[in-house]
Amino acid sequence: MNLLIQLESRINRLISRHEKGAVRTMRGACTLASLLVINGYFGYLPLFRSPLMIVGLTIFCAMIPLSASSLVIMGILLLELFALSTQVALVGLGLFLVAFFVTNFYGAKHLHNIVFLPLAYPLQIPYALPMISALTGGVQEVAGIICGGILSYYFLLVRRNSALLMEGGKAASLPGLLMSNMFSNNLFYFYMVALMLMFMVTYTVRERAVHQSWRLAAGSGIVTEFLVMMVGYLLTGNRGRILSLFIVNVILFALGVILSFFIKNLDYSRVENVSFEDDEYYYYVTAVPKIRLTEEEKHIKRITKEADGGEAEQ
Repeated sequence: MNLLIQLESRINRLISRHEKGAVRTMRGACTLASLLVINGYFGYLPLFRSPLMIVGLTIFCAMIPLSASSLVIMGILLLELFALSTQVALVGLGLFLVAFFVTNFYGAKHLHNIVFLPLAYPLQIPYALPMISALTGGVQEVAGIICGGILSYYFLLVRRNSALLMEGGKAASLPGLLMSNMFSNNLFYFYMVALMLMFMVTYTVRERAVHQSWRLAAGSGIVTEFLVMMVGYLLTGNRGRILSLFIVNVILFALGVILSFFIKNLDYSRVENVSFEDDEYYYYVTAVPKIRLTEEEKHIKRITKEADGGEAEQ
C-alpha cells in the first residue's frame, strides 16, 4: 500500500510540475479520438480525413479549453450531417441547441458530455462519461448525460439509415425513422435509464461519508448500469452483447479506481469531527484527511580526520 501511495505522490508531483502540458495532452487526445470516430462513423467529407487536417485540428483543440474544443467537434459533426442530408443536419442542429440550452439552464459545467458521449457510443464506452461526471461534478451534470444519450441514438439511427437519408433519396422518411427506430425501440429506453441510474447512484454513494466512498460509488454505479442493460438485452433479444458489456464494465471499474486513487484518496480511519461557534452560528465539521506519506528524514553523518590522526563524527 505504501508503495502505491509513494507512486501516487510522485505522479501527482510530476503532473503538477507539467500541469499545462498534461491538460493539453488530454485535450488533444480527446480531439484525436473524436476525429477518428467521426471519420469511421460518417466520413462523408474528405477534408476531415486528411492526416494534415487531423493533426492541425488536434493541435489547435489542445490549445483551447475543453468546452471550446467540444464546440469545434460539434461543428465538424454538423458539417458531416450536412454532407449527408440537409434535413438530417437541421434536426441534429436542433438537438444540439436544445441540449446546449438545457445544460446551461440547469447549470451543468461538463458541456462536453453532449458531444463526447455520442462519440463514445461507437467505442462501446458511453458509460464512462456518466461515471466520470458523477465522480467529479455536481448533480446538475445529469442534464448533459441525458442529452448526450439522446444524441447517441440519433447518430446511430443516421448511420444505420444513411442510404435512405442521402440527398435525392427518401429524406422525408426521417420522422418515420425516428419513431420506428428510436422512440419505438425498447433498448433506447433501457439505455437512457442505465445512463441516468448510473450517474445518480454513483453521485449519491460518492456523497456518503463512508470509507472508500469513491470506489464504492464507481462499483455501485457500474453494477446498476450492468443490471439494467443486461435486462434490456435479454428482453430485446440481444444476449450476444452481454459479454462485451461485462468486459467494458470491468474496464470502467478499473478507471474508477484509478480516478479515486489519484484524485480522492482519503483515509477514513482518521476522520475528525470538529465543532466551533461564532456570534450567529454553531458549526459541526467532519474532516477526512488525505492519505499522505511523511517525507523521510535523512540523517547525514560526516566523518572527518582530526589533527591528531583520530576520526570524529558530526
